[in-house]
Amino acid sequence: MSEFRARAERLFESQRDRVNAFEASITEQLSAIARGAGDPNEGAAASERKGDKAASSEELEEVRNQLTQCRKLLNARASELKQLRGLLSEQTNASDGIDVSSILEQMSELRLERDELIGRLADAERQIDQSNAADAAHFEELQRRFEVAVQEIRELKGKNADLQKQASRPSETTRVANEASTSGFDWEQQKRRMMLELDSELDENDKQVKVSIESTIRITDQVIAEKDRQIADLKAHLEDRMSGQAEDATSILDSDEQIREERERLSRLEDEWRSKLRQAEIDISVERAKLARERSELEAKLRSVEESGSDPSSGKMNSKPSGRWLTRLGLKDDDT
Repeated sequence: MSEFRARAERLFESQRDRVNAFEASITEQLSAIARGAGDPNEGAAASERKGDKAASSEELEEVRNQLTQCRKLLNARASELKQLRGLLSEQTNASDGIDVSSILEQMSELRLERDELIGRLADAERQIDQSNAADAAHFEELQRRFEVAVQEIRELKGKNADLQKQASRPSETTRVANEASTSGFDWEQQKRRMMLELDSELDENDKQVKVSIESTIRITDQVIAEKDRQIADLKAHLEDRMSGQAEDATSILDSDEQIREERERLSRLEDEWRSKLRQAEIDISVERAKLARERSELEAKLRSVEESGSDPSSGKMNSKPSGRWLTRLGLKDDDT
């Protein structure tokens, strides 16, 4: 503030000096003109300048006008200086209660806080980028585990089919059929549950997918019905064969030593096959329990993948119920 006041005063002094110098110059010119007009020794010069008297009078009048303007300008400058001094005095009085060092310290603290906020913002953006990368990696890992689980289920289905083929031999058909009807896979119950979930999850835009799944279920019903019919035929054939063998055996029992030996051999074979059948039933039960447990784990994984895919922060997964149902039915390849 004092520096501004000093500059204003210096500027005013410079202007005043210039006006004073100009006024002195004009006054000197006026004095010279007056002395020249009253000097008697300059009669010749006066006669020579007589023709220029009118011009000198005009110049004198012009100089006087300039002097008057300079005085007005000087008075105006003096008035401005007075106003400036009053403003400076008011500002000085107003700024006496302000702690400039405190203001500068607060400004420094604000700058430091701004720099800290900029750094925290950069750290937050970096953490967001790292989190997005981690989410993408986690999603890829879940996708890979899901594909591995699907592959394992397909392998287990193949093993289960092989075991069912081994258990469906003529000597074991009856007990395997009974086991399948009592503690096996309840297709009707599973089908009803799948149809209810299908109706609740698919909307009107997925009619084609729903028709495809319903067609697959109908085909599965037909295949299961055909298998049930074949099993019933095999059971009837086996019962007829066993009853015929029993009648033939009773007619020739104890008729020959060789027959008795053959009967004992058949009894041993029957016991051996019964033991094998029990072992096969145990293996099938264990495999079914394993399949049920893995099916539950797979459904939990599917729900987890669907929940993570429906998250708006990731926004990259667009899973459809149709793919999940085709996967459950074993009709969808890994690349689809």
